Amino acid sequence: MSKKMDRRIKRTRENIKKAMLELIADKGFQAVTVRDLTDRAGINRGTFYLHFQDKYDLLEQCVEEEVQALFQIMKPKPGEPSTPLNEQALERCFQYYWDHKGFYQTMMGQVPQLRDLIFKAHREQANKLAEKSKVHPSRLPVDPDIVISYTLHSMLGVTMWWLENDMPYPPCQMAKQLNWLVSHHVNDLKSF
Repeated sequence: MSKKMDRRIKRTRENIKKAMLELIADKGFQAVTVRDLTDRAGINRGTFYLHFQDKYDLLEQCVEEEVQALFQIMKPKPGEPSTPLNEQALERCFQYYWDHKGFYQTMMGQVPQLRDLIFKAHREQANKLAEKSKVHPSRLPVDPDIVISYTLHSMLGVTMWWLENDMPYPPCQMAKQLNWLVSHHVNDLKSF
């Protein structure tokens, strides 16, 4: 009985999240009401409030789940380079965006919190990996925090472009292109 309840709870939450995504795409987050969400999800208000405090809590939980999933995807796998950016991790990120296209195309454009949290997750991962790298900060002509920020903002900008243009390249090709851009930028820094 417990597993059946767990499945029902999970299905209800997924229906609410799907309703939110559709409604945001239709009319923007600010215009969405709890009534809209419950009507679209086919549930009553009491059921909604069993799972979420309000539409902001729903949004926050959705965004947090996506960021946690991306954080796990970004971690280097055994045998992969332990660099702040590696092509395999980039490809996994782009594949995740590809697999969750509807969510990211809708949310990245309309919900700044998602962009901010994705940036923060990438920055935390980059900082952890940079600490392990052998490049000493004093060898760089630029503060390492600036390098990380510049690189991550560039990556996020490229990702936004890709999503806004209906993903014209497959994930593996995006990873290769972005890896090339980043590695050439880093090589340019080494020449100073």
